[in-house]
Amino acid sequence: MDEHLGYGRSERSDSDDYRNGYKPKRINSSFGSMDIQVPQDRKTTFEPQVVKKRQKDISSIDQKI
Repeated sequence: MDEHLGYGRSERSDSDDYRNGYKPKRINSSFGSMDIQVPQDRKTTFEPQVVKKRQKDISSIDQKI
């Protein structure tokens, strides 16, 4: 999130896009389902890198680890 917004968590910025907490998400893997917290920003322009938006099944990630 720091890289996306261009400033650290406790730093001030003149940007109009700010952190906006986390959104709960339930994902499924070969080990079962689990709940995670995905960070979000005010403008919803942040793209998560590991578990993408609208992705629910991460079974293919298990093979890469």
